[in-house]
Amino acid sequence: MKKIIAILFFQIIMLTAYAQTPTPPSGSGTLVDPYKIENLNNLYWIAENSARWASNYIQIADINAAATSSWFSGAGWTPIGNSTTQFTGTYDGQNYTITGLFINRALTNYIGLFGYTNGALIASLHLTSVSITGHDVVGGLVGYNYSSTISNCSSSGAIIGYDNGVGGLVGSNGSTSTISNCYSTGSVTGTVFDIGGLVGHNNWSSITSSYSTASVTGSASVGGLVGWNTNLATIANSYATGTVTGTSSPGSVGEKQVGGLVGVDDGNATISKSYSTGVVTGSHVDHGGLVGSSGSLGNVTNSFWDTESSLKANSNGGTGKSTAQMKTQSTFTGSGWDFLYEIANGTNDYWGIDASLNNGYPYLNFTKTSPYVQNFDGVTAPTLPYGWYVENTNEDSKQWANTTFFTHSGLNSMQYSYSNTDAADDWLFSTGFNLAEGITYEVTFWYKKESFGSEKLEVKYGLSQTAASMTSAAIFSDENITSDTYTKGTGTITVLSSGIYYIGWHCFSLANQGDLYLDDISIRVQPAASITLTIPGSSVDPLVYTGTGATLQFTIANNDPLDLTIATIVSSPGGTPPDGLTNIADHYWTVTVNSGGVNGTYSISFDVADVAGVLNLATLHLLKRDDAIGIWTDYGVASSISGTLLTWTGFTSFSEFGLGGDDANPLPVELTSFTASVLESKVILNWQTATEVNNYGFEVERTSPRPSPQGEGGEAGRGWEKIGFVQDTEIVIR
Repeated sequence: MKKIIAILFFQIIMLTAYAQTPTPPSGSGTLVDPYKIENLNNLYWIAENSARWASNYIQIADINAAATSSWFSGAGWTPIGNSTTQFTGTYDGQNYTITGLFINRALTNYIGLFGYTNGALIASLHLTSVSITGHDVVGGLVGYNYSSTISNCSSSGAIIGYDNGVGGLVGSNGSTSTISNCYSTGSVTGTVFDIGGLVGHNNWSSITSSYSTASVTGSASVGGLVGWNTNLATIANSYATGTVTGTSSPGSVGEKQVGGLVGVDDGNATISKSYSTGVVTGSHVDHGGLVGSSGSLGNVTNSFWDTESSLKANSNGGTGKSTAQMKTQSTFTGSGWDFLYEIANGTNDYWGIDASLNNGYPYLNFTKTSPYVQNFDGVTAPTLPYGWYVENTNEDSKQWANTTFFTHSGLNSMQYSYSNTDAADDWLFSTGFNLAEGITYEVTFWYKKESFGSEKLEVKYGLSQTAASMTSAAIFSDENITSDTYTKGTGTITVLSSGIYYIGWHCFSLANQGDLYLDDISIRVQPAASITLTIPGSSVDPLVYTGTGATLQFTIANNDPLDLTIATIVSSPGGTPPDGLTNIADHYWTVTVNSGGVNGTYSISFDVADVAGVLNLATLHLLKRDDAIGIWTDYGVASSISGTLLTWTGFTSFSEFGLGGDDANPLPVELTSFTASVLESKVILNWQTATEVNNYGFEVERTSPRPSPQGEGGEAGRGWEKIGFVQDTEIVIR
């Protein structure tokens, strides 16, 4: 009898440990006060009652969902939203993760964390180590994404579907839905049609700046990124690298329309500025390196596939290139692709390329680093710049929009159009910035009101592009904006932990107060020194900007008085060194004209005593560019040198100045990433820097971490040992 009691007690414990328990989260479910999802029980509280599928949610911690593998007799998680009642609310993951989500519902349609959405917004949510099985319309994040928006999300793991529409992130993306800045990894397996690494079926919807590395297996309409792209659907600035395999014998119902990027592209759908590299397996006629089948009115432009890595010399759309060509930036910029550090094709900087990243192929530039400038001129109004987003928090008919009216400079500005009856509650969110712990960043912008009324504007920052995520104190606030001329606004940000942050401009004016305008936003590391001085008209006397290391002197006098600010920033300025140089110093200067016109010629001197890595003053080059998105121009070596003060002459405009070096001046560089991994008996080191050309010329040393046999103060273990000189960013330690 005692033995039986013990067994029953153990069973009760097991049931208690793994049972799903809905726990109400804090919050009220509004946009201003969303429900705060902190754990798996909070998450299940959403799923277990469809009355909660129209509310607003933010996730405030990483969630371990491994326990779902034992739920409902092994069926696992029950999706949020179905064909009867869809999820119509918002879910902001704030870049937190949900790990180990398990679903095994092979006879059920609309399967994913969210089964069926309609008019929903899902942002900044990352699923890892998922195991999801369903029947029709199956995805890691969403089964059917209907008329909804997904941004900055990812899914990693195994996805299996036994009918149509199976994708690593979304099963079917339909009815003007958008997916942007998203990716998927792992494996996707389908037994029938429309199987894709990211999305199974993209119908009358868009996918931008997204990628998949997942391996994909299916019978027909199988693609590394999308299975079937149709009915005016668009794919732009995206790529796929996973293997794509057709599974049935040639000529049968299956193994048709298999492509490295897209299985089928038809119905006036378009693919632009995208590529694929994965192996495409299958012998049916409708197999292609980029596109398997380009049916009725399919359109593929400025897109490429790797003929060597894919093992496919043919495609129904796109241009085949060798591996070497696919790893060369000019292959893509010649077709209008917008890359970092070039401006001929735009300033949205969708793409970057570096031998140490993404196996040398172009990578998507999801987030930005300082310095950064946004003048809203790089797109045609009312389109927003890449990565920017507006939220109509009070859900009236007015919100921020890109416009050609009342600009501070250039072609466009941002405008909040007022309501006669409703007070403003509207946000403009920046793209994401990689900000480092302990560094203070300076945010500047220009703002004004229209001809009447009094406006209110505040600036905050947070972990995602939603009002609820703007949890910082205001870094700027003006609750009585009455000037109809532009005024400069400034704030600073210092984050407690490194990561991706978004900046939000919040208009909260009363009703019927006129329009508010915003322009010329910038973010940079706070200057170490900033001095403003006025140069008298006709003066040719040198003027020392104390603390900045800069001295300025007109050699041909300026006719008018000139009010100038010179700031020195001890941080990487970013950008690519001009030809002949290999690096740029982590130290640069900005010269800003506050008032007056420039009609003279001047010389400028910089004291480089505090610039690390300068070994040969005579070979140090001065670089100049318009702003953070401009291209560096090389103005050569100094015309004169006095101690550590170097002088250059012949300038007629003011902007940014930097210092460039070569092997004679191995200027220190900013290390932006460093990883180490173990492969059998080897250790592989990979690193990335901010301004190096191909990260050339690193000398790597190692030492033992063993404690000193001589005790405290003695030589530890062994001294530093040189491994070797490397010419890129990977070294193997044996």
